[in-house]
Amino acid sequence: MSEIFAYDTGFRALRGPFAGVDEAGRGPLAGPLVACAVVLPADFVLPGLADSKVLSDSRRRVLAPAIRENATALGTGVVSAGEIDRMGMAMALKLAFHRAMDPVAPACAVFLVDGNPVSGLSHPCAFLVKGDSKSASVAAAGVVAKVTRDDMLLKLHEKYPLYGFSGHKGYGSAAHIDAIRRYGPCPEHRMSFAPLKFETGDGLFHDTPPNAGRLAEEFAADWLQGRGFSIRERNWRTRNGEVDIIAVRDGTAAFIEVKHALKGSEHLALAKVDNLRRRRITAASSEWLSVSGFRGDCRFDVLLVTGYPGTFAVEVYENAFQG
Repeated sequence: MSEIFAYDTGFRALRGPFAGVDEAGRGPLAGPLVACAVVLPADFVLPGLADSKVLSDSRRRVLAPAIRENATALGTGVVSAGEIDRMGMAMALKLAFHRAMDPVAPACAVFLVDGNPVSGLSHPCAFLVKGDSKSASVAAAGVVAKVTRDDMLLKLHEKYPLYGFSGHKGYGSAAHIDAIRRYGPCPEHRMSFAPLKFETGDGLFHDTPPNAGRLAEEFAADWLQGRGFSIRERNWRTRNGEVDIIAVRDGTAAFIEVKHALKGSEHLALAKVDNLRRRRITAASSEWLSVSGFRGDCRFDVLLVTGYPGTFAVEVYENAFQG
């Protein structure tokens, strides 16, 4: 019998029925923290089971369903990136353990938790450093926690494809950090983690991401072209003012001011299109008309781009300068 199973046999004889507990996702810059608690049958043997960190993704995905199908009880605890930012990792780890342990507690007498002691847990616990390489139950919990979290990051990749979550799973790879610097953070980033808290000021989600204005204008131009507009100018500047986008469709020229806002601050962005800004846009538009030779109808629109890069949405205010 291998050491990983021999440990469980001895621990069970000493302490009675128990659950192995492990977590995944303590170190990434994005995504949730996931903990898992697993009660395995006393005679359970799963060939190839080991510390999830030494297993390939394909191997973990073979083992995880077998663990779920054979477990006497299994609980999963998820703590979001926002919760981690609000309470810190130490408290987030306790919360993840609680959420995983609570549904499993009736099936076991004690929890065998991977790592150093964690105070304040409401269930009887024993702690085992490098437990995922010594206990089959802890290793099983680690495999399920890892696969569960990886699946969540694959779904986040579909929602926020700019960041490459399907590859690095939220960890701080060079490509991931470069994407953050290019596009700013998304709501799934842990803003309390370095380098995010240094890259984006006070680290609050309501902060405007870096380069958001430029990215919003690029998105707006693509959005307009997808609706049949021809983009005549981008950032048309004169000594008297500037127009973000000049677009033409069906014989009408739209002089468009693009504003970006996060949810809840749309009114602040729109308020920036004040009388002075309108006069400067109007002046720049008049100069374009004089040099372009355009003779069709004209209007002034505000195009509000909301959200984070990768999930932008558009709201259009046509003829916004009337009245």
